[in-house]
This record gives sequence, structure tokens and C-alpha cells, in this order.
Amino acid sequence: MFGSLRLPQKEFDRFISGVRIDPRIRAVFALCREKQIPICIASAGFDCCIKRLIGDLIVEFRVTLLSGRGKYAQKTD
Repeated sequence: MFGSLRLPQKEFDRFISGVRIDPRIRAVFALCREKQIPICIASAGFDCCIKRLIGDLIVEFRVTLLSGRGKYAQKTD
């Protein structure tokens, strides 16, 4: 859909910090691991945003992420 996000760093940080992730996500991922259920996140969002929000969980629980590819570019023009 989009190739890159073009906005000032402060706006990007403000946007990301406003996104709330259910605090029970870690428990759900842990239960899936315990039950040997693969975890896959399919999203129309940008991978760079999702990884910024839950990148540590993606690695820890070996989550497959299927999403739009995006990159952050501070230039706005």
C-alpha cells in the first residue's frame, strides 16, 4: 500500500506511543507456546510499526508476521 512513512520523528513516536496493546498478549502468546500452537499476526499495518510495538514478543515467541512492508523516513518532502 505505502512504501514509507514520512513524518517528523516526534510525530512518529507520538503516534506509536498512543497505540495500546492488550496487556494480556504475553499470557496469550505463552499459552500458545505451551500448547504448541503457532502464532501468526496478519495485518494491513506496517511491519516497522508492529515491530516497534511488540518486536520483543515477536522474537521471544517466534511469531510469524505477515504485514505491509514499511520503512521510516524522517524527511517530510
